[in-house]
Amino acid sequence: MAIRKHLARLDCILDWRLGIIDAPIEDVLFGQARAVRWLLPPEGSGWADPFFDEPGKRLLFESLDDRGFGSIVEAPLAAEGGSWALGDPSTVRFPGPAIHRSFPRVQDLGDRTVLTCEMIAAEHLSLFDLSDGSPTGEEMVRPTAMADPLIIEFDGRTWIIGCHPDGPDGTVVGQFHDGRRWRDASWSSLVIGATGARPAGGAVKFFDDVVVPFQISDPWYGAAVELRKIDRLDETHFVTTPVGRLEPNDFGVDRFHTVNAVGESATVVDGAISRSAIGTGRILTRASSLLKKSVKDPASVTAWFGRGW
Repeated sequence: MAIRKHLARLDCILDWRLGIIDAPIEDVLFGQARAVRWLLPPEGSGWADPFFDEPGKRLLFESLDDRGFGSIVEAPLAAEGGSWALGDPSTVRFPGPAIHRSFPRVQDLGDRTVLTCEMIAAEHLSLFDLSDGSPTGEEMVRPTAMADPLIIEFDGRTWIIGCHPDGPDGTVVGQFHDGRRWRDASWSSLVIGATGARPAGGAVKFFDDVVVPFQISDPWYGAAVELRKIDRLDETHFVTTPVGRLEPNDFGVDRFHTVNAVGESATVVDGAISRSAIGTGRILTRASSLLKKSVKDPASVTAWFGRGW
């Protein structure tokens, strides 16, 4: 598995794109709705992390350039002739310097409408006020960064959960609002299984259950999306149970890591097609070289596979 994982990462360029499924999210998560209309970004870029802002009738998502730098983009999304169509995208302007941003989400928080996004380069987590339609009034929530932050409501309390970028794969951290300020939960830095889990979309109410999709990064990024029912979420415990799994090949792609509702009638997802970076021949030559080297110097090969990727 280790060889497969590292060789796949070495010989891989991922072309990320957005997809629209003309079916409610419940039919995607718990049914058989799998027919996706994939939307291709301009050549040399990628689209990922889609979220539908229903009041604004717009789709927010990450646009990746050829260097892997992410910006938040918005585009009108409306139903036309029985299906949904995406309008022309434009970049969302944030206060402050341009930094890598991804995983945008819009949500009501008390009497405010706020936007959250991952902004690892800033090394902290903030909310942005959207009362005037554009991100303003940055409010720091957490003095350290959080990957893929997700605001959820559970048992009458507001939470932000996400992945600790410096912890082991799947290290979930959380903060709750006590009515005056954001506070760390004592279970922060909880590892959900050994799957490299991190939020992959908004919470979905299914009968009496609250289900959150988590992206799985084992054996590689975008390996699958696992659905987890929240059994308990409070100041001392975060307990979930896996109740389903979405595989990339179900949707005709090689990687799959975000799923969100578009109102009550459609679903947005993202996925990637992988293509060779340097060619299978060179990968096999490299593998052969490593095997021969392992006979003479096993420690050097062990170190190669042990490097962080």
